[in-house]
Amino acid sequence: MITINENNGNKRDRRRWKNYIVAKNPADIKSCVPLFLAPIAEKIFICGKSIELMHFICPQHFLCTEMIRLPHLRMSYSKVEMRRQMVEWGEFQSLLQHQENDINLYWEKEEQTRVREKEELISSSLEQFHSQLEE
Repeated sequence: MITINENNGNKRDRRRWKNYIVAKNPADIKSCVPLFLAPIAEKIFICGKSIELMHFICPQHFLCTEMIRLPHLRMSYSKVEMRRQMVEWGEFQSLLQHQENDINLYWEKEEQTRVREKEELISSSLEQFHSQLEE
């Protein structure tokens, strides 16, 4: 499906994006994926290129690191194995939910800080305005 051109791997310009990772058959990327993914094959390809570029530019970004271990998905006909997998994926979902809650809390605090600073700025501006009017 893809070809990696190592000659452009260390470049930090447009050539890396254009030539480092290319589709073997750019005219027909859809033929390289299962039929149910064909409508979004181009988006998947661009997304993969984007993540690879982000990894090159900013390797510490959360999309480029494995902060939470992704459980393995395995085909099983055993009830015991299926229960074990459900527990693993439940724990994974819980970790992601916890991470999402932490991120939302962070942004709520940031918003509260911005609102408070804005109110303080307005208040101090009004005080200065009134003091200048009195003079």
